[in-house]
Amino acid sequence: MLVKYCMRRQFLTLTPDDPLRKAVQFLKKHNVCMLPVMEGKKLVGVVSERHLRRVLGLEKAFETLQQWSGVDPETRVGEIMAPDVITVSPEDTLEDVLRLMMERKILGAPVMNAQGELVGVITQADLHRVFLAVSDLTEKGVQFAFELEDRPGSLKEVTDIIRQHGGRIATILTSYETAPVGFRHAYIRVFALDRDRIPKLREELASKARLLYGAPAEV
Repeated sequence: MLVKYCMRRQFLTLTPDDPLRKAVQFLKKHNVCMLPVMEGKKLVGVVSERHLRRVLGLEKAFETLQQWSGVDPETRVGEIMAPDVITVSPEDTLEDVLRLMMERKILGAPVMNAQGELVGVITQADLHRVFLAVSDLTEKGVQFAFELEDRPGSLKEVTDIIRQHGGRIATILTSYETAPVGFRHAYIRVFALDRDRIPKLREELASKARLLYGAPAEV
């Protein structure tokens, strides 16, 4: 999936001349992790609570606005913002953005189009939301995990069996990271299964591939 399909197009911004207290208020009141700083239409920096705590020498995150009352009212955003901004493109994949956030240890990034315009923001919270949605983890069902041979048709063999038992496949995720050489792990989430048919289904699936787990939550 691409960034443009899940970025937030409505977002708050600051200017370098805004008082730092305004940044703190925005961060806490609107529960956001990062604010772009704009000079006209140009992105010149970002402000985050993590950055503010580091610059101000604060040891821990403050829970309320009142705890930030000691911030100097004369301090301006431009004096304390992070000027080296890591940005992403609307055409970047979510996988690339997540990898970038992990490598650079950031919680979010402004989204800039090819014309250099700020068109959105994306954060780890947005990525988590999308992952839950595409994985159907907000719904009840059964998830089966397999260790499959890395060959054409191995995935179809188990999905055909699931469908023959009336299962509706919602999502399929695969990974090579923890699988032995020559194999891959597949995670299949299934709905609409008759609970009484699950033991027989598990038996047939186990005859085709190594079944790592597949206990029903609620079907």
